[in-house]
Amino acid sequence: DQSQAAVDVMTNYTNYHATQVAELLAALDAIPEGNGTMLDNTLVLWTSELADGIHGFDRMPAMLFGGETWNMGRYIHYPSDTPYEAWVWNGQRRPASGRPHQKLLSSIMRGFGVPDPETGGDWNAMPITTLKGMGGADIDCTGVLEELWA
Repeated sequence: DQSQAAVDVMTNYTNYHATQVAELLAALDAIPEGNGTMLDNTLVLWTSELADGIHGFDRMPAMLFGGETWNMGRYIHYPSDTPYEAWVWNGQRRPASGRPHQKLLSSIMRGFGVPDPETGGDWNAMPITTLKGMGGADIDCTGVLEELWA
């Protein structure tokens, strides 16, 4: 069980970092650049190293700010349907977890126009292309999150 003290510590921890991110975004938005601001030409990724509290990738928030390449101002939820056993904060296990973060990283690379070092084309995968999941199921780590451009 989680204690109120633990909840308070994590809430204060997250609030402190949220304030730091907000200050960074405001500073970038205050600098004129081209037809907009530096924030328009920057992508800030803010995520948690904890995700589900046991450093898994279930319930892992990732927030993107700035960057005109992406369609911002939206909430995108990916279901926990990857066949990878996930531990959660209370010590329980789930039979499925969130999407591998490689797809987000590949999406960011593609959004910046970085060519895939293997093919010279668009980014399709980080070096890890598959993981083994529950029952030996292959988890595809290739590709991008197309919803970022939708």
